[in-house]
Formats: sequence, structure tokens, C-alpha cells
Amino acid sequence: MLKGQKMKNLTDSECNSMVQHLLLRCTKAGKIPMGAADEVAQLFDCTPSTVRRIWRRASVNLSGIKTICRNVSQRKKRTCGRKRLHKDLPKRIQAIPQSRRYCFRSLAHALGMPKSTLHDYFKRGVFAKYSSVLKPALTESNKVCRLKWALDHICDRDGAKYFDDMYDTVHVDEKWFFMPRVHNKVYGAIGEKIKQLACKSKHHLLKVMFLTAVARPRWDETSGEWFDGKLGTWHFYRNRPSPTPEQSA
Repeated sequence: MLKGQKMKNLTDSECNSMVQHLLLRCTKAGKIPMGAADEVAQLFDCTPSTVRRIWRRASVNLSGIKTICRNVSQRKKRTCGRKRLHKDLPKRIQAIPQSRRYCFRSLAHALGMPKSTLHDYFKRGVFAKYSSVLKPALTESNKVCRLKWALDHICDRDGAKYFDDMYDTVHVDEKWFFMPRVHNKVYGAIGEKIKQLACKSKHHLLKVMFLTAVARPRWDETSGEWFDGKLGTWHFYRNRPSPTPEQSA
């Protein structure tokens, strides 16, 4: 290693591999012969003093039937680096409404700290990201209707039960695009119970309507490509009186 060159931190696997190389070169008394530390230091791009320090830490015992060696993993984990200034960050996050915790910028503004600092705490695992999806509040009759629809598509072929492949079916329905957020990301403390959004019906949400037709994806022999099943989506216009002029884009 050149003079003034910055030494790297050895990983746990490199430290264990270094001990394995030294075990192949050591004597029966557990001593490293002259020049062995220099050879191993060249293999791992470190100094011979580092090799000797790791060997002393291993405290290899060759007197018994089994070779006894202590753990030589790095001891800098969780004991080095800049100490955290915001130790009460999880409690402060829980005190903020979930409506302001959907992105780093909004959460950082509510906490009064830079977004980069907040992202650093997120990478350290101080708080986590949760997914909150708006789920339908199904009644018992709704569940029975869904189960009946699935049972109606079961076919009996030679005594065996199969589900309908739906290759000859086109599903046409009104597609609703909701204006509010249905799938929200919320940042919270570790182990915090995130409030789940629920509503009796999605009809209560502001939305716009489109007509969508889809079918099952399949291989098209004519074009030699996969058909994705998307037939089209057409938006609805609002009804207007007869003499009202219509402006086309």
C-alpha cells in the first residue's frame, strides 16, 4: 500500500476469508510464520498490521480436536457515524395527520426539517412506508352475488370442472376514474397502525365516466403478435339541449 493512501474497511466476509488464509499458513502452535502477514495483506489490499490485529482478535485455539475461533466481524456497525439529532422523530410523525404524510416533501414541511435529512432517517429505518388502499365495504349480500357470478362460469367437461376460458367474451363496462386518491402512500413510525380508508360506496367519490371494452389477451395468428385484450376506451359527453353548438378539438 502506498504512503498516504486511504485504507478501506474490510467486510465481514473478507475478515473471515483472511482468517482462513492464515489458518493454512500458521504453525501447530497457532503462530503466524514470518512473511505470512505480508502475503495475506497483499491479497486483501491492506497493511500487515491489520492482518495481525484480525488474527489476534480471532484467538485461534488449535490445541483441541476442533479449531476454535472467535468472531472477527467488523465492530463498527451501529457504533460509528454521526449521531441522530431527532431521536423523537417517530413520535413527531405519529402526531401529524396522515393526509400530510403522503410524500417526503409534505412530511418534511410538517416536521420543519430538510427533505434530505428526512430521507436519511428513512434509509436508516427510523420510519417506514405503508400502502393504504381504498377498499369496498362489502355486505354479506354483495359477497354472495360475487360468489354466484364465479360459480356460474364453471363448466362441466367429461365429469371434470373447469372455469370458463372467456375467449369468446368481451367485457363492456363504464370505467370510472376517481378524482380523489384511492391508493395513498403514508410514512409512519415502525409498527404504527395506519388508518385504512374505507367508504360504503365509491359512488360517493367525485369521478368521471368512460366506456371501456376489454377481452382476454391471446395470441393472434394473423398478425403474429400478442393481443393485449384492450379494445378501447371512449369518454362520455354531457347531454346538452339540441341547439347548443358543439366545439370539437
